[in-house]
Amino acid sequence: AEKAVDDSIDGFVASSSGITRLSNYRVIYRDDVDKIKDTQVTLLSGGGSGHEPAHAGFIGDGMLTCAVAGDIFASPSPASILAGIRAICGKAGTLVIVKNYTGDRLNFGIALETARSEGLKVDMVICGEDCAIEKKGKAGRRGLCGTLLVHKLAGAAARQGRPLEEIVQLAEKAIASMGTMGVALSACSLPGKPASFSLGSDEVELGLGIHGEAGARRDKLGSATEITQALINTIIGFGGSDGYMAMQGGEEVGLVVNNLGSTTTLELGIVAKAALDYLVNEKKLKVTFCAIGTLMTSLEMAGVSITLVRLWAGAADLLREPTRAPAWPHAAEHAPPLVRPYASASMEEFDCTYTAPTTSFGKTLAQALRVASEAIIAAEPQLTEMDRIVGDGDCGLTLKEGASAILDAVTEPTCRAGHLKRMGFPEGLGLALDDPKECALGLSKVVQRAMGGTSGALYRIFFSAIARFLAGQEDRSPLGLAKALKSGWDAISKYGGAVVGDRTMVDAGAPSAAALVAALEAGKPLGDALADAAAKADAGASATATMHAEAGRSSYISEDVIKGTCDPGAKAVALWMDALRQVVAPSP
Repeated sequence: AEKAVDDSIDGFVASSSGITRLSNYRVIYRDDVDKIKDTQVTLLSGGGSGHEPAHAGFIGDGMLTCAVAGDIFASPSPASILAGIRAICGKAGTLVIVKNYTGDRLNFGIALETARSEGLKVDMVICGEDCAIEKKGKAGRRGLCGTLLVHKLAGAAARQGRPLEEIVQLAEKAIASMGTMGVALSACSLPGKPASFSLGSDEVELGLGIHGEAGARRDKLGSATEITQALINTIIGFGGSDGYMAMQGGEEVGLVVNNLGSTTTLELGIVAKAALDYLVNEKKLKVTFCAIGTLMTSLEMAGVSITLVRLWAGAADLLREPTRAPAWPHAAEHAPPLVRPYASASMEEFDCTYTAPTTSFGKTLAQALRVASEAIIAAEPQLTEMDRIVGDGDCGLTLKEGASAILDAVTEPTCRAGHLKRMGFPEGLGLALDDPKECALGLSKVVQRAMGGTSGALYRIFFSAIARFLAGQEDRSPLGLAKALKSGWDAISKYGGAVVGDRTMVDAGAPSAAALVAALEAGKPLGDALADAAAKADAGASATATMHAEAGRSSYISEDVIKGTCDPGAKAVALWMDALRQVVAPSP
């Protein structure tokens, strides 16, 4: 399972024409990019793996220039995204197309801001066309198969030589003109893990996403025609009779019927016929573009999604323009691949060689990081099971990857398990354990490369904020370090949008940090203060089991499904806070 994504990418590149990969990164892009990037806007997209052929399958003349892949259902790291931007961005600029998920927004946003700080011309649009849930929340509408229409429209416009600003406007118009609704007869499962939810033989799940999470509602199994009409009615009726997708007879629309994983071509044809009959004969709409196939999947999920896009003058022509992207209908022929080395003196790389800590603080910190990492690694099955219920099942695996890398970074190089080497880090890399600021900065770089998904982005923000806080003040007392810890949680709330009570990791972390600061300010011994903080973290994590989800992927899932299960991110915080307590003030 650890090599599944990389093996899949290598196999795709090996069997594709005109596509190359950056070594040590899950970055795939056109091998002729140097010929076009100064005169033509380039396009970058990506996200977690498990959605194949998206996104790499849509690289080619007339669509994407580059795709960046993360672990299964986990956003790629900012380091990989930034490497992709650097590889394809020229004078004409680059448009980054992102699906609306917290991890994607954070990781792609971090990479975008870094690229801009380096002087690169780059812009970003966020796709969110999910019509499953009408309630407005912080998480927003999910990006689904409609994202591929943005790839196609923007790609065709880029090939025509249109400027970046015009292509951004075109993409935003498309995003505001489309809706998607999905249905499944069975769930998917991450490699080696059980299905993310179960259905009866006479049930279907309606309004689900592409990460294995349960849908908005469950219904009785009906005929293909009944289900197809229900999906279309939900899209057209989104927002009521005056909603943005409400259509009148005679309007021009595009239709995409997408296989979510294991639906057969025969079944796709049945759904396509039902959709076309209903749109043309019942709704009296003009369908001037139709795409059917396996486009954006959710591993082996048995289901389909339908996307409708309201077309304007010239839009259908852009969608019908030929492209060499292999996964788009009428794809190109294949040829041998080329792999290029990635050489960049980037700010993510380490310049700190491992040395054993010499101070009492450094030795204690090293032990705390070891115990915390081992606790997270041991808890991976429990965290994964929690996330299978309340999210998409990747949280435990993502946290284990980060913990394994940190464990390597505090271990003498000859005794390491090889996680850092597998991620492309120098063999002698280490953390400056005697210096709190430099250690926090090093941790932020480790998790940026090791962890994708929302967790990776949030922990990168967490450790970066701590380093920034410590750079601005000299106090290295327990209270000073506690305030730095609190600043990390403040940053997570600022950039992630979650606050205490939203059913996220913040429910464990923010009260814990606040309790630690308060206890130390009150003059309590460090051990007692850490005990208070660990207790707050545990209480906060436990409380998430009965909270209403206001942020994160749980906000898309029925409360009946998630009730009684703790947020796995919050549980992980409680684990590492207790590890810190154990090292500094072990129980008698």
